[in-house]
Amino acid sequence: MDFNRCARASSIMTQLVLFFMAVMLDIFIFYMGNFYQAVVYLCKNVPVYPGRKNLLNLLSDVSVILGLGGTTVLLFLLWDLIYLALAQTVAWVLTSIAVYKSILKPHYEKRKHSETTSSSK
Repeated sequence: MDFNRCARASSIMTQLVLFFMAVMLDIFIFYMGNFYQAVVYLCKNVPVYPGRKNLLNLLSDVSVILGLGGTTVLLFLLWDLIYLALAQTVAWVLTSIAVYKSILKPHYEKRKHSETTSSSK
């Protein structure tokens, strides 16, 4: 067995495996966001953001999605796998939309609701 031989990046099987691993990373990001949301909702002693919203709060919420999703696309572009990079970009955008609609948006709405109820007391 030749251990020095690497899989050719241009073969279909290698690209399918790489795409599967990238999609599994996207799903992992989604479930980690879901876990984060559950921790924030179920734990009473989690510190909240300050009442003032700024760019750093937004970047802290989406940095994992931007960082890992962008890195996988850039890795595929580094290997000249253009179609695989396009497919991963589509999967990454779909995952980002799902994370926003099911995790970030309800979190911000609940936070806004809790801020308005606490300020009215």
